[in-house]
Amino acid sequence: MSTNYNFKTVGYSEIDKFAIKSYSAIHNISEDKNWGDITQIYPENLPDITFLAGGSPCQDFSIGGKKKGTLWSCKSCGNEYNPLTVDYTKRRLCPLCGSEDIEKTRSSLLVHLLEILQEKMPEVFFYENVKNLVSKTFKKTFDLFTNEIENYGYNVYYKVMNAKDYGIPQNRERVLVVAIRKDLDNHNFVFPGAISQGKTINDLLEDCSALFENTDQNILIDPTISPYIMPALRRDAEDIVRSDKNIFYMKCKSGFQDHSVGIKYSPTLRAMNASTLVLQTHQTPTGEKFFIKRLTPKEAFRFMGFDDIDYAKAAAVVSKNQIYKQAGNSIAVNVVYAVLKNLFEAMPYLFENIKFGHFFSGIGAFEKAFEKIMAEINQIEMAQNQKAA
Repeated sequence: MSTNYNFKTVGYSEIDKFAIKSYSAIHNISEDKNWGDITQIYPENLPDITFLAGGSPCQDFSIGGKKKGTLWSCKSCGNEYNPLTVDYTKRRLCPLCGSEDIEKTRSSLLVHLLEILQEKMPEVFFYENVKNLVSKTFKKTFDLFTNEIENYGYNVYYKVMNAKDYGIPQNRERVLVVAIRKDLDNHNFVFPGAISQGKTINDLLEDCSALFENTDQNILIDPTISPYIMPALRRDAEDIVRSDKNIFYMKCKSGFQDHSVGIKYSPTLRAMNASTLVLQTHQTPTGEKFFIKRLTPKEAFRFMGFDDIDYAKAAAVVSKNQIYKQAGNSIAVNVVYAVLKNLFEAMPYLFENIKFGHFFSGIGAFEKAFEKIMAEINQIEMAQNQKAA
């Protein structure tokens, strides 16, 4: 007898108008499904959700950000407090003066995600954010966050995962939280270990052979690279192509991470800077040639686990600059897929009649991973049914 494994997105929450367009185009979901600003959502009005996912803004947790964490400030009396230290029924009011006029960091929007979790009580809750959330600076906040989830009735599992360990050649570390409702958890879930095989940088880059047709040079440098970095690149080009490092760091006066060139895997893609540099190797009859280049928007999508069809859909509705930004804001599809695969192996019953709700959805890496795992599940199910018949 066939099991009813299926997946349906019942709604998503996003405020970036360009991300909304890309999301809806990639996943063929109407923009009417967008619930909008999470701070304006009444959780009790949402439909049933069995799988809930979210990754609140990371600016106040990231190493390159403001590092204010979840701090809230009362505009009436000036009191600053962490809302996670206040009972969830009272945290919208200043604990000192009772005012509702509160200034919040973007990263503290995870509190609103908790409100939705507590109201809807889905079977599974996924949360992702930058690795720095579990650093010494923010570990107390992270523990408050996960403890509250446990108090709602969940078992919480988490792991820092790097995209380069799951088939994507990008150094991208994110903390993944999986919370499973206690009445459904059989305690068999474990996070996946690193896989031994994956794509190389060259596998994801577009053909550069034409660049070498009319030149004897062995090393070419992308002319669109920032002039602040170009002198250091020209100086270090030979060292870069001969380096055995995963990422080569130049000595120059560029900004945060701009001075890094990916050799075995790409530096972390960042939404606010479209200057991720990689080394492309091209084989010719006369030997290896090298191209030091910026990732194109299409390539940036590939380095997040999205395919060229996804890119074409997004490129039809938003600019290339927006596409690069959206890739930098996303989570790698392969990482989510690896987690879902282990979860299915541990508790397949959780994948029956999935009603998925996604907050801070971006371009929908979770949806992409779900599409992949559900296709595989149903293919196996079909083969088993045919064998049984």
